[in-house]
Amino acid sequence: MTTMSQPTLSPRVYGPRRPGLVTFAAVMLFVLSFFYLIAAITEWSNSVWLYDKDFHVAGSRLIFWGFVDAGLCALSVYGGYLLWVGRRAGQILGFAFAGVSFVRWMFYIPADPWLAVAIMVVNGLIIYGLASSDEWFAERD
Repeated sequence: MTTMSQPTLSPRVYGPRRPGLVTFAAVMLFVLSFFYLIAAITEWSNSVWLYDKDFHVAGSRLIFWGFVDAGLCALSVYGGYLLWVGRRAGQILGFAFAGVSFVRWMFYIPADPWLAVAIMVVNGLIIYGLASSDEWFAERD
């Protein structure tokens, strides 16, 4: 009777784990991209259920902001993906997205202050998470 030896499985080496704040930033970029898509669709349809009827920044229609939000949506998805796979470009894109988004939502404070402040807080947390984990990105270069 022969015994068959089981092959030994060597553990895979994945490197250092992704910090929780980087994972949070990536997930928040994906979540914010969904909200930006909804905002773009409502702005293209000139819907006012999300915004005050007297809010005019770029003309009488919100078409301009629809294109801005669609661009931010694409930027957010791409930045979240790059963060998820651990690229330095994701950190840079995350900083750029959160910074532009923060300034963009300052324009919407008169239209919907609670939504604007909530998204600005999330953008601030994304910036904090990416800035506090800079060493992790430096190790991966």
